[in-house]
Amino acid sequence: MKRAFLVGILMGAIAAAGTAFAGTAPAPTPARPYTVKQVRTARVSADRLAVVHIPRKVLANGEPLAAGTYVLVLSKDAPTVEGENPASERWVEFQQRGQVKGREIASVIPADKISEVAKDPNRPKPGRARVEMLKGGEYLRVWVNKGGDNYLVHLVVPK
Repeated sequence: MKRAFLVGILMGAIAAAGTAFAGTAPAPTPARPYTVKQVRTARVSADRLAVVHIPRKVLANGEPLAAGTYVLVLSKDAPTVEGENPASERWVEFQQRGQVKGREIASVIPADKISEVAKDPNRPKPGRARVEMLKGGEYLRVWVNKGGDNYLVHLVVPK
């Protein structure tokens, strides 16, 4: 009898506590503001084009580039282009773990001009990249479509 009485009191206390807390909702967590480090990272990632897998050893700007997965990043350096629009070419860096492993010049072609340059109907959609071996096996093309601009990088396949 004593035990049943104590169990009843315990169950009543638990039920009373449950109804007391039932009406309160958890407090929302406030949004954290960006720190200076996060803003800098966001700014740097705006120059990030894509992550691509290079299936074999190639030459980037005459230097060997091993097969592997790379983050393509637009370089701050602009190539010297004589007689053309300076925005028509950009240096693209091939990075792994934050280190530049190679770089090559990319041709930058706006969306309205790409059909004149590349006849391929299987163009990458905006925000996508494609790596493909070109006819003859002499070049590996990395094609990135970012924001409607097409970046074409042609890497030499060594013999």
